[in-house]
Amino acid sequence: MKARLYDADRKEWVEVEAEGDLPLPELENLLKSKGIIRRNETVVYGLFDGARVVYHSAATLKQLLDWAERKNMPAAFTRTELYVQ
Repeated sequence: MKARLYDADRKEWVEVEAEGDLPLPELENLLKSKGIIRRNETVVYGLFDGARVVYHSAATLKQLLDWAERKNMPAAFTRTELYVQ
């Protein structure tokens, strides 16, 4: 399945080819392997309301996309830096 996610930090659309039942942590690894997010970043998934990403506790990519379709809002993500000491 091809999914379009809105990158709220860069304000651009990202398309990924993944299975619908892909867990969101594995989607994060896929985004890292494609170079969309850096190794020291993590992402918060949710719905984009035009100003911010509203968190949604989906477990899989399909759940996130279904919720976005139901609410008529784009599925999105935002980055958060990981600090390792």
